[in-house]
Amino acid sequence: MQRSPLAAELRRLVRRWLRWREAQGLAPGTIDNNAHDLGRFVGWVETDRPKLRSLGEINRAVLDDYVLWLAVYETDDGHRLTASTRQGDVASLIAFFRWLDREGKILANPAQDLKLPKVAKKLPRGVLSSKEIARVLAVPDVATPLGLRDRALLELLYSTGVRNAELRALRVEDLNFAEGLVTVREGKGRKDRVLPIGRVAQDFLERYLAEVRPKLVRSRFEKHVLLSKLGRALSKAQLIRFMEATGKKAGLGKPLTCHGLRHTCATHMLRGRADIRHIQELLGHKTLSATEIYTHVAATDLKRVHERCHPRERKP
Repeated sequence: MQRSPLAAELRRLVRRWLRWREAQGLAPGTIDNNAHDLGRFVGWVETDRPKLRSLGEINRAVLDDYVLWLAVYETDDGHRLTASTRQGDVASLIAFFRWLDREGKILANPAQDLKLPKVAKKLPRGVLSSKEIARVLAVPDVATPLGLRDRALLELLYSTGVRNAELRALRVEDLNFAEGLVTVREGKGRKDRVLPIGRVAQDFLERYLAEVRPKLVRSRFEKHVLLSKLGRALSKAQLIRFMEATGKKAGLGKPLTCHGLRHTCATHMLRGRADIRHIQELLGHKTLSATEIYTHVAATDLKRVHERCHPRERKP
């Protein structure tokens, strides 16, 4: 099959756009997602729209067809794309065409008013009850060096709600025990934020740093807080496996993840009457709408109030 000249031009422009995005300081993960998203679009142009010859022929009707195609596209294993995946594809497309317009590569931007696919807001998964979180925290044997490290790790996750990558990236200089604060550097969106550490979490963390970390560290250049038994920073896979094993030992009957403890931290704080904007700051959400999903906990509180106060619920 003859290669589409437009597809070849699009691939070249996508590579330029990705380099430009990288120069703007976007996270590597974001760049990789953009590359994957635009790769799907270029592949569609090449196979489904081979008669298109120039950028100027990509109009709004063409992009609408692509958005509809995303809704019915099936992967090699027979699965449809999720709404959030389709939303990411279209968002990358919008950003790419905005750049093409700014660079003068097109006369008009066909993606200017393109709408993102709607994503249903789902309740956070993996939220633990107070009894479940107590069982999880009790799993590590703090009489052992690695057990003390593991308890400090779990307490820090539950206290601060940091993400998997943010936890693994923490360095010793990011901890301010005098003020009871931890600095998360270049979190999601490459933004720094300063978070409070709970008293219990800080106690276990100080014990770990004083008693265990000096025995694990192999190099004076190693600055990460949480280290493996080989003296290196924990990897993503190691942390995931640890969380899975801890969940099983705690008898949860459901997966335990870093994100689950992040949801649990936010949910329990909201139940404790924390302001939603404070939770937004804690989690590092860009918009309040991303945090408002945690207000689902109000439903359980409202149920108790309803049972206590509604005339039809009162016992004679």
